[in-house]
Amino acid sequence: MKKPAFYTLAPLGLLLAACASVGPDYEKPQSADLPAEFSEERTSRDTLPPVCDSERWWTVYEDEGLNAAMEAAHENNPSLQAAIARLAEARAKLGASEAAQYISADGEATALLRETSRQTIPIPSSPVSYRVSGDTYRAAVGASYELDLWGRVKRSIESANAQLAASEADLRAVRLAMEADIANLWLGLRETNAETLILKETTELRKEEAALLKERSESGLASELDLHRTLAEIATLEAELANLDKQAARQNNALATLCGQAATGFTAKASASGDIPLPPRIPAGLPVDMLARRPDIAQAEAVLHARSAEIGVAEAAKYPRVALTGSAGFDNANLGDIFNRDSQFWQIGPSLSVPLLTGGRTQAEIDAAKARMEQALAAHRQATLQAVREVEDALADLRSMHERDAALERACESARLAHSLANERYRSGYATYLDILDTRRSLLSLQRQKVQNRGAMQSAGVALIKALGGGWQGAE
Repeated sequence: MKKPAFYTLAPLGLLLAACASVGPDYEKPQSADLPAEFSEERTSRDTLPPVCDSERWWTVYEDEGLNAAMEAAHENNPSLQAAIARLAEARAKLGASEAAQYISADGEATALLRETSRQTIPIPSSPVSYRVSGDTYRAAVGASYELDLWGRVKRSIESANAQLAASEADLRAVRLAMEADIANLWLGLRETNAETLILKETTELRKEEAALLKERSESGLASELDLHRTLAEIATLEAELANLDKQAARQNNALATLCGQAATGFTAKASASGDIPLPPRIPAGLPVDMLARRPDIAQAEAVLHARSAEIGVAEAAKYPRVALTGSAGFDNANLGDIFNRDSQFWQIGPSLSVPLLTGGRTQAEIDAAKARMEQALAAHRQATLQAVREVEDALADLRSMHERDAALERACESARLAHSLANERYRSGYATYLDILDTRRSLLSLQRQKVQNRGAMQSAGVALIKALGGGWQGAE
């Protein structure tokens, strides 16, 4: 059997496929109206923190418990595992799209046993009727290759590549959101523990004071009214402690779920210190172009790229499709002779498909593809504007909370002095017990406000890191 000319024509097809592709070439969207830097600034570059690594940004908090929770979540979080599976699906779809640029071949084996209807030979004197039967056995290999003259296959691969990039960005977005949620819960649990510690210490002091007042009341040296006021305060503190205990339990259970573990038996070993440190210092003059690494913006841009390529796929449908097809094998009516030399056959030839009447369907699909690209462009701009807002909000929160932290520190110091003076005046007979109650309630309220403000500052710090796509590495 002669060597099929298909293998000679295939390189020509590859050459023809290098023709220019129809549809627009993708251009990266520009945000000319965005400022170069964010307006909110609160630190100077001479007080920069250690570099916040975008891959492990939570290590800036220097908390081993938080680090362990993150490691567990990266291994076991179901949402993250689902995003990894979506990425694998996108890779597989890219492979399917890329397969269209290569020669495809199929094997075929058939055995046809046939018998026709009755046939009649028209002999004038005596017509003869008979039935025709015969078998056919065939074994062949067929191949085809589409000449990508208008870039339909090329644009399809371009779109699949962009969709893969979108899935990669989606994975990063899911991971970053998970990490931010864990950090917020962990830091929130530290805040709850710190507030609980303050209330417990205060409750123990009030219990000691109640015991002393009870002795003095029984001796007639103190008012029974003062004793019951103190007991009421103790009960109020215990009620607040019960509420904080419930809050800590819910935070612990939420952390267990994010770490991919059952809440039953899970215990987050967050710090129980009575003080919460300030959040990491943020460099001033953060450039707006840092937002390009945010996964949601990267995903929006990848989707925009895919929609741009889809216009080319739609436009290519207006033009003829040319393919080279061929087959070779063996064909014989006798199964035992099928692989004889005389049974060999081969055939090759081009095929042409030309769209003639589509009722406007092709143009409608082109218009729809262009509309989808406009939607993607608007979504990208919306994601960029939202990102700028989130960074500005976080920076504004941090600035105002730093100012509030300093004010609360001054207020706590004054409240301590006021409580001390009220005690001295009470012992000297110049003040009532209500003055002591008022000053210590004020002090306790301010102490709790300071802890809560520090917790809110930590959350704002996490929000800023998330808004920047995972830290500020490269901002120096």
